[in-house]
Amino acid sequence: MRPLPSHPIHELSTARPSAAQALQALGLDPASKATLAQACQAAGLSVLDTLRALEEAVPDWAPRSMEAWDQAPLQEVVDHLLTRHHTYARSELARLDSLLGDCMARLGSRAPAELDKVKAHFQHFRKDLEGHLDHEEQTVFPALLEGRATEAAAWERQISLEHAAVEELFQNIGTLLRHYEIPEGTDPGLRVLILGLRDLEEDLQMHLFMENEVLFTPRSNAPAASPAD
Repeated sequence: MRPLPSHPIHELSTARPSAAQALQALGLDPASKATLAQACQAAGLSVLDTLRALEEAVPDWAPRSMEAWDQAPLQEVVDHLLTRHHTYARSELARLDSLLGDCMARLGSRAPAELDKVKAHFQHFRKDLEGHLDHEEQTVFPALLEGRATEAAAWERQISLEHAAVEELFQNIGTLLRHYEIPEGTDPGLRVLILGLRDLEEDLQMHLFMENEVLFTPRSNAPAASPAD
């Protein structure tokens, strides 16, 4: 298995021979029952940076190049999008929404003035992105995998428009947070929130790029297209 934020640390540590050592080098307890996301939050670490460090340290977890993805079977591309990006997005949307509420309740009048606007933008973004993920999982991916070429071609334009919309919403959050700058003395909980939002935006960029540039690429091993009605 490839490492995901939802994986318990102790399972990751036994998944590959060098995984336990890699986790220890990152300051994480290989025997911990916490998920990777929970452990990173407790340690004040970036989840995305930790995932990348693990992928670099454990050979079997090394990410593919974009050139390799262009040639990969469609099923592998879809599986990667689901397990690496969709799972991460859903998990982080829930975690960050909760963190945002906790920060506002705990800091009260000491919370940065822009946090109210961040919350409004984030909740709008969460609703739109979760709807987009549902649409892909329930409609777009099945059409592609079943070789329904006419439907897939129609969805490509709509997916591109949906991507532009969610990207713009998240850019508003980045602007409000001064592009995720963390001033000295920032509250620890707020620091974790800002790092998490930064990571989510970065993963979203790769997620959207994979779908825009790789998902709809014609493949010789794709299923035969269904005859037109």
